[in-house]
Amino acid sequence: MLPVRHASGDAILSTLASAVAGFLAVSVLAAFVGWKVLPPVLNFLKRSQELYLLCAICVMMTMLKVTEYLGLSMELGCFIAGLMISTHPDQADYTVHIVEPIRDMFACIFFVTM
Repeated sequence: MLPVRHASGDAILSTLASAVAGFLAVSVLAAFVGWKVLPPVLNFLKRSQELYLLCAICVMMTMLKVTEYLGLSMELGCFIAGLMISTHPDQADYTVHIVEPIRDMFACIFFVTM
């Protein structure tokens, strides 16, 4: 998961330091946006299910690209985006309610193609 596995020799320490610095930067960014910026935006967008879902997907894609740019895994970015959205219980429940049909559809596709 870390890019340290692909480094050799003296590059291991610098690669590890870069990965830790990137993780700290992403953590600070996610904490600020998740606690201060995202809750009012998501509360405003609750009026329209489509806009709410689009905003949640945009948050996920943004964090995916930020972590990829910093040399971290894209999965970590998606996980952090989920944490950002689920910081408030009412938003987490509403997001699950909105995403549930899409999740079920992809689950069906996954099991049919196996």
